[in-house]
Amino acid sequence: MRYDTACDTCGYTGEIEKRLTEALPPCPDCGCETRQVYSPPGIILAAPGFYHTDYARLESQVGKERAERFRAQRADAESRAKAGRLTEYERGLETI
Repeated sequence: MRYDTACDTCGYTGEIEKRLTEALPPCPDCGCETRQVYSPPGIILAAPGFYHTDYARLESQVGKERAERFRAQRADAESRAKAGRLTEYERGLETI
C-alpha cells in the first residue's frame, strides 16, 4: 500500500510503499522517525446539477429560465475563480 509520510525534523514529505504490517521507514533525508499524513478523501457529488451533462435534465426539472440562471451563476463563479476573486464562502468550500 502507498502512504503519505512527513518528517517533523527536516520537513520532508513524500510517498512510500510498504505492507500494512510493516512500520514506517525512517526519513530518507535525515534518518529521523516519520509520521503518516492523512489527506481528506475525494468526494464525488452525483446529484442533478453538479455535472455539465445534467443541464438537459435540469431544464426539464426546474424549467428553462431557472436552468439558464443556474448556468449564468456557474459561469460567473468559474470566471471569478480563474481571476482569484472568490467569496469567503467559496474559499471555505475549496478547503473541504
